[in-house]
Amino acid sequence: MKGKSGRKLLVGVCAMAIGVSIVVLLVLNMHKKIVNWYEIPVIAHAGGGIDGKTLTNSLEALNLASKKGYQMIEIDFSITSDRELVCYHGWDEDTIDQLEQEKWYDADDEANLETFLATPICRKYTPMTAEDLIDWMKDHKGIYIITDTKYLKKEDLVFQFGKLAELCKYDAGLLDRFVIQIYDMEMYETIREVYDFNNIIYATYVYEDEDIHYWEQVALDCHKNDIAVVLMSQKYVKEPYVSLLKEYNLIIYTFTVNSISRMEKMMEAGADGVYSDWLTESDLKYINYDS
Repeated sequence: MKGKSGRKLLVGVCAMAIGVSIVVLLVLNMHKKIVNWYEIPVIAHAGGGIDGKTLTNSLEALNLASKKGYQMIEIDFSITSDRELVCYHGWDEDTIDQLEQEKWYDADDEANLETFLATPICRKYTPMTAEDLIDWMKDHKGIYIITDTKYLKKEDLVFQFGKLAELCKYDAGLLDRFVIQIYDMEMYETIREVYDFNNIIYATYVYEDEDIHYWEQVALDCHKNDIAVVLMSQKYVKEPYVSLLKEYNLIIYTFTVNSISRMEKMMEAGADGVYSDWLTESDLKYINYDS
């Protein structure tokens, strides 16, 4: 009898402990803040910096960005000569020189996929295709990817964003983790014809100037199309442009901010977030940041 009573008591204690644990977890989850992508204040630029190098868009940079706790990473996309989509800043002379690939690449002459994959970035980092990136995203759930395309022609846009959708097998869960940078409304409409991405940033840096009418049109286009976020160059994070965008409740990001003092200045001027090669969210504690 004592054995049975003891077992019953043990079972009761275990059940009580499990019950308490469940209650604690539920309470914690109730207080856990759900963060939308546009509430993330610091974004890793071009895959994030690594070993003093920037713009690598490499596997090693992505892994480091994840380790540092970035929740959103901007990636550059380029197209090879044999029409494959790769994570690369561009085939221009400055990029090729910075990434130490002048031995293999000629400026303004796209490499083919085989050459791209066989040519380490900065002599030691792993280049990535869009397919590699999507596989990486599957292993790093919860991280958003911002697309920075170097192409404005309609056929190139259709190819790039069609390829992304195809590689994701039209999985809405994966595609909703892409945040698409657009440069004008024509680009926006072209991409929507390919796939109706939910997350959009209106990047003004391709066409922005001091004409206030340009900024009024950007604000109106965002308002009409439910676009919540604008990315602008640092030189325009000032009045009257900030107030105009804020009148439409738009969220403002700027780039590329690599010092704490500069981040503080941009946020005091009205920016809500920054793209950075080196800064992380932990650096916000050094400034007067109100989340």
